[in-house]
Amino acid sequence: MIQNFNDPKHKFIALYYSGFSVFAVLMIFYLIGFFNLFSLSNIIYIILLIQLAITIYGSYLYWNQSIRGLKILKWISFSLIFLICTPYFLYIPNIALIFGFYIETTPDSFFYLLKAHIGYNTSITFNTGGTMPWGVGLNFIELIMFIRFRKILKETLQQTLR
Repeated sequence: MIQNFNDPKHKFIALYYSGFSVFAVLMIFYLIGFFNLFSLSNIIYIILLIQLAITIYGSYLYWNQSIRGLKILKWISFSLIFLICTPYFLYIPNIALIFGFYIETTPDSFFYLLKAHIGYNTSITFNTGGTMPWGVGLNFIELIMFIRFRKILKETLQQTLR
C-alpha cells in the first residue's frame, strides 16, 4: 500500500496551513483567561486550539507527503468551507485566508456580501436571545483546497489499485 502521494506544491500548502495555524495559536493563548479556565469562551478557545493543533500536525505530515497528512488537511479544509449563522449560533471559520460569498436574511431585510480576510479570524458565537439573523456562506479558497485534496487522494488511491 502506498503511504505517500505526489503533489508538487505540498511544501507551500503545508507552510500555508502551519504558518497561519501557529500564528492563530499564539493569538488564542493571548485571549485565554487562565483564571476562569472553564468559562464558555475558554472552552471554545480550547476547542479551536485542538483544531489548530490537528492542523499543524496534518501540515507536518503533508510536508512529508504522508497520506495521513493529506486526509487530515482534507477534513480541516472541509471544516473551513461553510459560514453559518442562525438566530442562536454563529460560526465563521478562518484559519488562513477567506474569500467567499455570504448571504444573511432577517424578516425585514436581505443582505449579501463578498467576504475577504487574511489571517486567523474564526468566530463562534452563542446568543441565547435568538436575535442574530439567518445566514449562510462559502469560503471559496477552502472549497478549492478541499477539492484539490480530494483529487490528490483519489489519484493516489487509484495508483494503489493498479
